[in-house]
Amino acid sequence: MGELAKWAKNNSPFLKIGMDEVVEVVFLGWKEVEDNRNPGQFKVRYEVEWNKQTKWFESAAGAVAMQMDRVKVGDIIRIKKTLVSGKNRYQVYIGDEEEEAEEE
Repeated sequence: MGELAKWAKNNSPFLKIGMDEVVEVVFLGWKEVEDNRNPGQFKVRYEVEWNKQTKWFESAAGAVAMQMDRVKVGDIIRIKKTLVSGKNRYQVYIGDEEEEAEEE
């Protein structure tokens, strides 16, 4: 990872995940926020701790919300970003779990 990518990850309030990268974070909570790409719609903003920084991970995917419903504050989760048919997809792994919830 280059210096600018490191800078972007450290200085953004959002969790920046590279393609095919898996990040491990601590779950801090969630809230519903307006979806800036779809006015009048809402998505979930998950608050996580990454490298001792509080970051946001946002998703409108029901599959991710269903998986995250089992997570408790303080739990460690892993999030993986992939590209499927030209769209970003996120897979969430809870603890040592290998089963995944894929964003749709």
